Amino acid sequence: PKESFEPEWDSTNYDITKMTTWAAFGVAATGGAWDNDSLWRCFGCAMLLSCSVAVVVIFIPHSSLVAPDQMAKIGTFMNVFVGILLGFFLSSSMTRWYR
Repeated sequence: PKESFEPEWDSTNYDITKMTTWAAFGVAATGGAWDNDSLWRCFGCAMLLSCSVAVVVIFIPHSSLVAPDQMAKIGTFMNVFVGILLGFFLSSSMTRWYR
């Protein structure tokens, strides 16, 4: 099989001399994390989803009929659920780190 010697993309591969200049604030600086196309694609999808949800929520008729107590319960549940998921993620990350 033919071997490819193309280097793999790495977000930590950057020019350190640019870090002390105004070019460090450039969004499209080559070699940095902002240079990754998949990052911008993910950001675009997240923005599209959040704007879509905002438009749907704004144009819901009779949104004042939603009970605030129920929304508070859902919010509390989501806080606990996300905390548990974050704990699982950190646990698996630390396990991989120390393996």
